Amino acid sequence: MKSKRVNVPVSILGRSFRLIFAQPLETLKVIAPGIIAAGLASILVMMALVLWIVSDERSLLGYTALALLVALGVIVGLAGIVAFAVLWHRHALLDDTARDSVMRPAGHILSRYLGEAVLVLMITFAAAFPVGSIFGIVIAVMDHQGLETKTAEILITIPLTVFLLWVAIRVSLTLPAASIGQKLSISESWVATGKISGDIFWTAVLLTIVNVTIFSLTNGLATALPKLEIAFSLLQIVIQSLIHISLLSTLYGHLIQGRSLT
Repeated sequence: MKSKRVNVPVSILGRSFRLIFAQPLETLKVIAPGIIAAGLASILVMMALVLWIVSDERSLLGYTALALLVALGVIVGLAGIVAFAVLWHRHALLDDTARDSVMRPAGHILSRYLGEAVLVLMITFAAAFPVGSIFGIVIAVMDHQGLETKTAEILITIPLTVFLLWVAIRVSLTLPAASIGQKLSISESWVATGKISGDIFWTAVLLTIVNVTIFSLTNGLATALPKLEIAFSLLQIVIQSLIHISLLSTLYGHLIQGRSLT
């Protein structure tokens, strides 16, 4: 029984990876709209920055145009991020006849997902503030005393990251629920994930290791090929986002829909 429990975090992460890599072309098809929208948003913001730099005149009309361009970029970017997540959740969780509507989420689903995501971010930030403040004070005291802080910063950052991932995962089942038109509150998500709270903690540990590995690889490639630095940074964001979203889909499917992890 013990060995079975130990394997649960590995099974969670393993199924999350299988969702992504079982059908690579299908994965690209599903996430493409979100990536295209996010890319367009980046172009709009960069255009605004270039226009600001090269413009010799600073008029009210110019300020207004630049502000509108940036605002449009932000809106398109948010739409792309939401579409990326919602489409992937729907791809992972809808089946049978509902599969036909995977790529056609209703507007209220997208807006509700955004609201739930903001709520999750607020809760995660609220959890980070007291713990992060304590760690910050410790580092400040060590620095004031002239003690070595680099190692301490690393040792503090890792457990803080794991803790925040654990909290975020525990309250985030509302997101895949919203993506498929179901209602699940933050408290219901917390209760549902409480059944395997310890397993989720170790999943957060594994996920932290995966994130560090991906960051190290893409950062190394960017250093070796500096002209492609932006491309590698975007690749890192896409891969890490897919893994996180797939993990939530896996947990929702297992804990709420009763799907097997294997």
